[in-house]
Amino acid sequence: MWLEDVLLGALSDGVNKPTLILLNVVLTACALTLLGLLYAVGGSSPDLLLHLGAVLLLAVGLTASINWLVIQTGTTAVEEQRKAIFGEGDAREKPE
Repeated sequence: MWLEDVLLGALSDGVNKPTLILLNVVLTACALTLLGLLYAVGGSSPDLLLHLGAVLLLAVGLTASINWLVIQTGTTAVEEQRKAIFGEGDAREKPE
């Protein structure tokens, strides 16, 4: 299950693809929300524009740095993470 894979990625070493995808979706939604707030505020408050712009830059920088780190280190397979958490004898695995 996809959400279980995301949870495994959050609890074990490394990052798997479902966790990375969800993280990118959440951070992109955050950046789009901040961009919408910048547009909605317009020129009404220069201090608020500066603050929203700074937080938007932080969100974009965080997204870029996380993706750069994952490109450098690579992703981990969900099966490896499952074995690391549950051990070799995972009860959900079907015997061959």
